[in-house]
Amino acid sequence: MDLKSRKQIQNLPGYVIGKDGIDDHKFDTTNLGNILIQPDFGSTTVNNVGVAAMRAWKPDTTRGMNADLSKANRANAVISGVTGIYGSISNQLNAAKSETELLADAGRSNYSVIGVGYQEQNRINKDAELRALDKSGLGNTVGSTLSGVQAGASFGPIGAVVGGAVGLVGGLFGWGASKNKLRKRIANAQSFADRSNVMGRSGAVSTALQQDYYSENGNTTGGVLYANRGKDLKKPIYENK
Repeated sequence: MDLKSRKQIQNLPGYVIGKDGIDDHKFDTTNLGNILIQPDFGSTTVNNVGVAAMRAWKPDTTRGMNADLSKANRANAVISGVTGIYGSISNQLNAAKSETELLADAGRSNYSVIGVGYQEQNRINKDAELRALDKSGLGNTVGSTLSGVQAGASFGPIGAVVGGAVGLVGGLFGWGASKNKLRKRIANAQSFADRSNVMGRSGAVSTALQQDYYSENGNTTGGVLYANRGKDLKKPIYENK
């Protein structure tokens, strides 16, 4: 087969009737879609070369669409996983109680000194508060790890492992940060409680001493001070009732 015939066979879609060598081939002019090429290869004649393939060929318009959908699904999975990791860390950090909440949960108790009643702030149960936070930290760390696995799974098994590791590290970070925050808040709250208790006890003692003085000397808060030429008058005598 000469070079001209080979080119004509290989370039059927772009072959135009009327060019040089057209008389060497037979065409069905009633239906140009059915091209009958009968080149002579010596002793062998090939009929309808490439026609069936041309008829069966269809452009793959879904390949690009499927690729775009795959990228979109991966992007959505990554966004969802990152959002889940961030949410777990945020929830764990917010799980650390504030000083006000710690004091309110500890409660107050009634006491008395020299017959005068007052209230004291109860001590904060540090161990119980940390155990409660650890329970929350474990749950949020597991959630963060699963979110990381979900984000990386769209990239295959290795991506799932890497995503899970990222989620685990993020969860442990949030857990540790929340414990440090809670310890500081417990210390601040307990220090405030101790100072408040000292003030409350001191106030009760002062009130008791005043009452004891008035019981022995009478109430002079509404009295008038007298002076006789720069000298105090004789102290009045009060009757104890």
